[in-house]
Amino acid sequence: MKGFLGIGKDKKRDIAAETVQTREVPEQLPQQRPGERIASVMGRMYRLIVSADMDMNSCYVETGELLLGDAELPRMGTYDDFIRVLSVQVDEEERDLFSRIYSRVNLHKVLFSDRSYITGKYTVNDQLCEVRVEKIPELNELSTRVRCCLYIRPVLSRKDDGHDANEPESIKREAELTESDILISSLFVGEYEINPEKNYMVAYKLENGKFRKMNEHMNLSIIIDSYIQCGIIAPESASVYQNLCKRGFLEKKTLRGKSYIIQAKLRSPGAQKYQWYDEIVSRMGNSYKIYRRNVDEYKKAQETQLRLEEQTKYANYNRTMLENMASLVEFRNVESGAHVTNVRKVTETLLEDIANRSPQYGIDRHRINIIAEAATIHDIGKITIPDHILNKPALLTSEEYEIMREHATSGAVIIDRMSTEELRELYDCCRDVVLHHHERYDGKGYPEGLVGDNISIAAQVVGMADAFDALVSERCYKHAYPHDVAFRMIADGECGKFSDRLIESLKASLERIREFYDYSDVDKRKKEEGC
Repeated sequence: MKGFLGIGKDKKRDIAAETVQTREVPEQLPQQRPGERIASVMGRMYRLIVSADMDMNSCYVETGELLLGDAELPRMGTYDDFIRVLSVQVDEEERDLFSRIYSRVNLHKVLFSDRSYITGKYTVNDQLCEVRVEKIPELNELSTRVRCCLYIRPVLSRKDDGHDANEPESIKREAELTESDILISSLFVGEYEINPEKNYMVAYKLENGKFRKMNEHMNLSIIIDSYIQCGIIAPESASVYQNLCKRGFLEKKTLRGKSYIIQAKLRSPGAQKYQWYDEIVSRMGNSYKIYRRNVDEYKKAQETQLRLEEQTKYANYNRTMLENMASLVEFRNVESGAHVTNVRKVTETLLEDIANRSPQYGIDRHRINIIAEAATIHDIGKITIPDHILNKPALLTSEEYEIMREHATSGAVIIDRMSTEELRELYDCCRDVVLHHHERYDGKGYPEGLVGDNISIAAQVVGMADAFDALVSERCYKHAYPHDVAFRMIADGECGKFSDRLIESLKASLERIREFYDYSDVDKRKKEEGC
C-alpha cells in the first residue's frame, strides 16, 4: 500500500513537509514476502470470487476465470442471472436447494440479520466445492445495504488440487487462517483514515494479507489540493475529494450507520490514463475509514452497456423514421405496392448466397442486415419527383425520364442531411445504395457511370433486387412477368448489365425468392403445368 491515491512516501513528504512527520522505512523489501506466499496459496484455492449487492441486484466477478463447465459467466450483471447460470452447473439433486439458499431474497434476509456468512458444500461441475457467502466487512451492522462476497473453492486433496507437496505446512495453515484477509485484499486496493475536523489523514499499508495502520499523520486539505493540481485526481472528480474536507459533510452522508460510496477517476504518478475507483466511507467514531476498490473494468463495461443501449434506442428511432419515409414514397407512388418490402427481401436473400459463393466481398450477417436496411429507402429520392411523372400511366418521355433519374442524387442529399455519427455505418451504406443502385456493371448506368466493382456490392445487389421486383410486379404501364422470364431478361442485360457473380446468385436463389411473392396468374399456371 503506497498511501493516499497510490502515492509513495517520498512524494507525500515533499508535498506536506511542514505538517507531516514521517518515519524511516527500508528501501529494499524482501524478495518473497509472507503475504505474497499466502496469496499464492489462496489464489489456487479459490475458483470463483464474486462481489454482489443484494439491494441493487448486481454482481461482479472478481476472479479472472469466467468459464465454469460449459457456462461462460458474464463479468458483470444481475445477481439473479448469475445464480441462474451457476445453478445449472450444480448437481441436479442439489440444484433446488442451492438456488433457494443462495437466492438474492434469502441472502438478503439472512445477511441483514445477525449472521455474517452462509456456507455449504455442493457438487459444482462434477466437483465437490465449498460455496461461501460473506458480508463485505467495511459496512457496519446498521447499514441498510447488503454487500457480500460469494466464493467457490474446490474441496480436494493437496495432491489433486495441484499444490506443491513441499510447501511448508505453516504456510498452508497460515493461508487457511487468513481467508478473510485475502478476500478483502482481493476486493480492495487501498485503505486510509481521515478526520475532517482535525484535518488529518492516515494511510494503511497492506502487509501479509492485512491492512496495517501507519504512524504518520498527513494534512488532508494540503494532500488533496496537491493531487488535484498535479492531475492525480481527475478534474471532474476534484469536487468529490474537496467535499471530504468540509466539516459536517461526511457526518450527514453517514447518518444512522450508512456508508457513503463515491466513484472517482484517479491515476498513478506518471500514468497517462485515469481509472475508476470506488471510495467506500464508513463512520469510525470521530474519524472515517475509507476503502478504495478499483472498478475501472466494471465502470467501463457499464458505460459501454449504457452507450450501446442509447445507440440502440437512437438507431431504432432513426430506422423507424427511415422506414416511415420509405412508406411515404410508396404511398405517393400508388402503384408500387409492396415494392419496398420485396426489394429488402430479395436483397437479403441474394446477399446470403453471395456470402457463401463469393467470400471475397467479405459479407457477414451484420453487413447483410445493414445493406437490407439501406435497401428499404433506395428510392427515397422519389419524394422529390412530381406526381404527374411519378405516377404517369404510360412510358415516360425523354425529358420526364431525365427528371426521374434525378431521384438518385436527390436521395443522396436527403441522406446527407439525416446522417449522424452514431449511425455512420448505416447512413454511409444508405447514401451509397440510394445514389448508385441504378449504376450498371458495364458503365452505362447513372448518375456517375461507374464501371465494374467500382460499384459497391451493396449498390449492385440492391440494383438487381430493384430491377427484378420491377419486372415481376404489375405496373400501370406493364403487366407482371413470370419469375423465370424476369431472370432471363436480367441475365440477357435487358435491364442493364449485372456482374456474372450476381447473376449466378440470382439463379441459385430464384426458388427461395419465389416463395415470398404472390404468384401472378402466369406463374401459377406454369407451376401447375410443371414448368
